[in-house]
Amino acid sequence: MSTSSDSSNDDVIDSLLLLVTQLVTSRKQKAKQGGSKPGKQPNRDIGRESGKPRLDQDYFCRVSLAPSVFLTAEFERRFSVTRTIYESIRRRLLQNESFFNELSDCCHVNGASTDQKLCAALRQLSSGATADTLVDYFRLSETTLLKILKHFSKAIVQHFEEYIRRPTHAELLNIEKQYAKLGFPGYIGCVDCSSWEWARCPVGLQGQFIGKEGRPCVRMETVTDDKLWIWHILYGVPGARNDRTTFDQSPLFNDIKTRQWPTVKPNYVVGGMVIDWFYFLADGIYPSFRVFAKPHPNPTNAKSRLYTASHSSARKAVERLYGVLDAQFEILSRPCRLHHLQEMNDVVMCCAILHNMIVKERGYEGTAKFRIPDAELQSLPPTLSNYETSHCTYRQADLWRETVDDLDSVADHNRLLNALIQNIWNAHGDI
Repeated sequence: MSTSSDSSNDDVIDSLLLLVTQLVTSRKQKAKQGGSKPGKQPNRDIGRESGKPRLDQDYFCRVSLAPSVFLTAEFERRFSVTRTIYESIRRRLLQNESFFNELSDCCHVNGASTDQKLCAALRQLSSGATADTLVDYFRLSETTLLKILKHFSKAIVQHFEEYIRRPTHAELLNIEKQYAKLGFPGYIGCVDCSSWEWARCPVGLQGQFIGKEGRPCVRMETVTDDKLWIWHILYGVPGARNDRTTFDQSPLFNDIKTRQWPTVKPNYVVGGMVIDWFYFLADGIYPSFRVFAKPHPNPTNAKSRLYTASHSSARKAVERLYGVLDAQFEILSRPCRLHHLQEMNDVVMCCAILHNMIVKERGYEGTAKFRIPDAELQSLPPTLSNYETSHCTYRQADLWRETVDDLDSVADHNRLLNALIQNIWNAHGDI
């Protein structure tokens, strides 16, 4: 009797497991969108065709011969990019992304126009407006507007990657020249971190993404020069980390540590000290490594106070950068409503690329005009010397110890600090 009852119980369990498996499989195979299924409510007509001529008349006049309603300055204020940048983006995306063409469905109903898609994406980036608030102007559904934003951000990152890259040999030298005038020879940029609040952070990830403000956020590390050109950006670090722990997983500083970048060494005399490495200006939370010039920890005399004031003045570039980014692209100053980190990363990188395009378009004097390709560099200056890079990994502990750069040298950091204090005092101490 016990054997027959056990077998019947096993049969019941097997049938239940089979039923559950069939239900799960059917749910996976079920399409996310119903399409033309019988009984499905038809799509609501929100007048997509009426949005095309209105947008064209407002800004472009590609079809109408009448002058546009709004001026070029108003276009730039509402979409955060100039008309020249917009047209260059439009041409390249039409060549490489079929998504931005004006397509038609099987019923020969035209979809959104190219200008509708591009302007809808730029408006979401520039104003930070949610998709449902833009439906009445662009005459596109909320789902379509979000899809356009994601496609646009990803396309900009893929097809305009030349606007986010590390400086070449000549560019490093010219960036250094700009800051040598301020008393910081060998300095190649400001480094700092910022956060973007993540309103849709999954509950399972909130433990590692809740920052000091008590809300989920994602960290961003940025390096910029004196003219706010972004040449390094790292995004995706959990918000529970600070600037110091974000630095530990930065690919830029890992490459510096393993001598993969930069491929040239400087040779400068600063305050009577010869230095053969580039360094960054950072705030006090960063470690006392030789690649960071931090403010004086206890400025009690005239020399240290002058250095701290000069350091603060030069390091304001990265603080200005975050203010400019939040003003140009308000989506970064509001809680993010995207669900996935990769989509957030595309948006951040897209904003950085558009920002650099604006910097170049406006013709700022400074390091931006020296951004030339390596092919145009004929010879290195005599103050620079090439050295071979070593290919080491974290698994090769012995090779790491032999080839690792002295990035974490506290003694070199203190020597650099004293040399910079003396150099700035020699240049400006008598004024």
